[in-house]
Amino acid sequence: MTKTCRQCQNSFIITTSDQDFYKRMEVPAPTLCPNCRQQRRLAWRNERSLYSSTCRLCGKAVISLYSPDKPYTIYCQDCWLSDQWDPLNYALVYDPRRSFFEQFKELQLVVPRMAITIRNCDNSDFAPWAMDGKNLYLSAGGFRNENCLYGMFPTYSKDCMDFIMPYMCELCYEIIECSDCYHCLFSQRCASCRDCYFSYNCRGCNDCFGCVNLRNKQYCWFNEQLTEAEYRQRLQAIQWTHATIANYRAQLAKLKLTRPHVASEQIHCEASTGDLMKGCHDTQYGFDVYDQEQTAYMFDVRETKDSRDIFTGGFQCESVYECHSVLHTQNGVGLNVCWDGNYNLSYCDHCFTSHDLIGCIGLRKQQFCILNTQYSETEYQTLKKHMIADMIKTGEWGEFYPISLSPFAYNETVAQEYFPLTEAEVKTNGWPWHAPDLADYQPAQGDLLACQKCQKNYRLVPAEQKYYKQFGVPLPIFCPQCRHLARMQLRNPRQLWQRQCAKCGKAVATTYAPNRPETIYCELCFQKEVY
Repeated sequence: MTKTCRQCQNSFIITTSDQDFYKRMEVPAPTLCPNCRQQRRLAWRNERSLYSSTCRLCGKAVISLYSPDKPYTIYCQDCWLSDQWDPLNYALVYDPRRSFFEQFKELQLVVPRMAITIRNCDNSDFAPWAMDGKNLYLSAGGFRNENCLYGMFPTYSKDCMDFIMPYMCELCYEIIECSDCYHCLFSQRCASCRDCYFSYNCRGCNDCFGCVNLRNKQYCWFNEQLTEAEYRQRLQAIQWTHATIANYRAQLAKLKLTRPHVASEQIHCEASTGDLMKGCHDTQYGFDVYDQEQTAYMFDVRETKDSRDIFTGGFQCESVYECHSVLHTQNGVGLNVCWDGNYNLSYCDHCFTSHDLIGCIGLRKQQFCILNTQYSETEYQTLKKHMIADMIKTGEWGEFYPISLSPFAYNETVAQEYFPLTEAEVKTNGWPWHAPDLADYQPAQGDLLACQKCQKNYRLVPAEQKYYKQFGVPLPIFCPQCRHLARMQLRNPRQLWQRQCAKCGKAVATTYAPNRPETIYCELCFQKEVY
């Protein structure tokens, strides 16, 4: 089936497998293309815009994802999770004469919201979405990390700074999509490497500098084999300045264009398309995903079956559709931050360990509720049937929440990173925009620094100064956000194009657009090339 996206007007295909899934989930086919659906979910996630606030329940000062001008009641995490308040006290009675999303917005405005989502972390008040971590600072998301600063989605990593998605890495700086690496700097898509600098797609390498596509090598300099003495001499001669770093980055970029790139990085995957995938079977359009089965349009998701359109989460999720941040959830539609053993939830926000809810916010260990109103099981099932029929008529059922309902401004969210828009474009769409605080743009003086790119102020915390000295690199001249955006520019887009392997002519789905200069190989030809 081919449809036209009602937002961007581009045509998109709904596969037979997609149609079977929508039938099982009893939802209509989507009206937005995969990219616009992804953009809509991303606009509900704030990872990097933090504000000082006060808990409205206990009065404690807190770090919050919500700017002071937002109309919400903010509680600190301890108070929000406590029994000092009851979310059922904010109950609304469903009105079939009004749209569901209009009523959901009304509930949003009165139910208290958690200032920031951090779980089981120590000394990590500035690390939204982090879980089971220690000593994290401006490190968004991730699991079981320690002493990590300035980055996103680390996993089982320690003593890392300025990164994107390291897995089991230690003492690394400015790395992107690396795994099992130790003391690697300015590197991307490397695995099982030690003491490597400015390297790309290397495996099992030690003491390499500026290398691309090497396997199990040591003492190489821009893919040239050296003796240990020659390598050490060149490395020790480097004067680490910002100009030096920029020069080596440029040399690496030039070398990358002379080497083939694999169309899609997949490990132990079958019948799947996407990039950075592991242990996936019949997964289509999956990016940064692991252990998937019969899924599609998945982003940063683990251990999920028979699902579509999810951004972040997973872990034993099954039969979920159009969700952001779901964990241990079965049979859910339109969920935002719903964790811990939920099932049979529809259009719920921050609900935990519950079942059979529709349109609820902030509930824990509840059942048979609609818009935070408690019903008997019989009453719930009857009203649920009528609600779904009403939402199908209004075109709301099966769609994720509109961006206009997001509790965050568009430019505060991850959507601005993957789908950047100007202030005028955002406002034309009727979406919120957060104006910058002029107090954050002052001349540099003392320990107050001014970013040389965006002019926003920033400071260096003691933990990072220790690492700069240990890595031997100069202090940063750009703020954490500009450094993050620069790293994001080095990543491939989360979009697929059809191309042909430059070696054998086989058709491949790849994140390298046809107009890009890289030479693309299929997996088989690439492996023959590098091994």
